[in-house]
Amino acid sequence: MMLIRVERSGGFAGLTTHAEVDSSQLSAKQAHELQQMLAAAQPFAQKSRDSGAMPDQYQYDITVKDGGREQTFTTNDAAASEELQSLIDWVMKAARNR
Repeated sequence: MMLIRVERSGGFAGLTTHAEVDSSQLSAKQAHELQQMLAAAQPFAQKSRDSGAMPDQYQYDITVKDGGREQTFTTNDAAASEELQSLIDWVMKAARNR
């Protein structure tokens, strides 16, 4: 089982949004897609990053639990890699659609 939590804060309106995806509650296709995105984003190699203050950008507090491993880190729009941003977007969308 894999669990991913994303808390997005900041932005123009300053709102906070929470999203959580549990791989055991996904279809086989979604679970496979999530696994591929995780491999590309490498969340267990991430460290908290801040690219400095930029008006209206989002900050993301991310927790990934996979088996016995757990990683929590913070990033923002400017510091997140394209792969990590794709994972964040996917988790936010999947949580909304449930």
